[in-house]
Amino acid sequence: MSNGRIEYDYRGIAKHIRLGAGPGKRMWWEPKGVRMADLPLWNGDLLRESRFENEPVLLVEGEKDANRGVMFGFCCVSFAGGASQRDFGEAPLALAGREVVLIPDQDKPGLALMQAIIPVLIDAGVAKLRWLELPFGDMDEHGNLLDHDLSDFLDEAADEDPTGARVALKDMIEAADVIYER
Repeated sequence: MSNGRIEYDYRGIAKHIRLGAGPGKRMWWEPKGVRMADLPLWNGDLLRESRFENEPVLLVEGEKDANRGVMFGFCCVSFAGGASQRDFGEAPLALAGREVVLIPDQDKPGLALMQAIIPVLIDAGVAKLRWLELPFGDMDEHGNLLDHDLSDFLDEAADEDPTGARVALKDMIEAADVIYER
């Protein structure tokens, strides 16, 4: 990583590259034309770690948020392709039998992605689904919540209480609505 360039390597199959941050960021995939449906879950290897065996899996929109969740001690994954992705290939099968907590980005595309993934996860055999909308975020002039994601929440919570950010999110997960249970 240099000059704001971040590379997310999907096990040597493809790289998701991000340059910059915010509204002006640029993102692309190498090699060009890679099919998102052919890629595994980002951080999917964590599902096999004993420390996360009985922990809920947090499903977020992108690699940045998934990595941030892991930094705070959570099993946190994402699908390749961002909010517009709708073909997840075999990746959802890795979540079979697990409790999954959907944490959408607080924008229309992020909410739509998580709504679209619900039937896919049920078909894949998840044991339980929870829905957690994050409470923090800035509003635009019309009172709509601006794009806000797990990284934003954890950073804001850590600013208020560095040792309590993980506990705060864990409590929110336990209180989150169960939308499906096998």
